[in-house]
Amino acid sequence: MLRDLDAPRRARVLTEAYGLDRSERLALLDVLAQRFARSWYAMRHAAQTRGGGWQRMWDDGVGDRIRENEAWFAARRSDFVHALG
Repeated sequence: MLRDLDAPRRARVLTEAYGLDRSERLALLDVLAQRFARSWYAMRHAAQTRGGGWQRMWDDGVGDRIRENEAWFAARRSDFVHALG
């Protein structure tokens, strides 16, 4: 599973490859946190308004998985700050 990988280290490698400085790397963490929230609302909205496959994914628990990933990231955020700082 991807959670077993050293995600903070991989984030450091990725951000260095793009030449981001420290402040840009740390700002990326806020973007990631916002992305989780937006994904949850976007998926819920699509399920409610478009139905079909969107509703099936929602009914199958995609919203719960997004929230689980969001919680995982929040719990590990300090690890990311350390790696990116």
